Amino acid sequence: MLALTTTALTDRLKEQGYGYSMRKDEDSLFGSYFIIWSNGSDMIRFTWNGKEGACYVEASNQLPFTSESVWRTIYSVAVNEFKLASDHYLLAITEELINNLGKSGLIT
Repeated sequence: MLALTTTALTDRLKEQGYGYSMRKDEDSLFGSYFIIWSNGSDMIRFTWNGKEGACYVEASNQLPFTSESVWRTIYSVAVNEFKLASDHYLLAITEELINNLGKSGLIT
């Protein structure tokens, strides 16, 4: 659903030394999923919660990834589902997510 956002995050994280680690689709009814990138010492997870209509960026330094990994929320945003077709809206969300990753010190 947020392909533009996840592609932009992947490109930006790749520039910062993070590689794509995994994607897990969690809920076919609401389209929820998460994607994880890692740089060998930290992991960043982008989650789309379709039921709540929200996306999150979280970080963990507990490698390797397990279902028990502890994540700290870097940024979360409620998404206006009526605006999801707008590239401008998706780019604004993406910019917010990336800016907050920068503020967290995980990327520059």
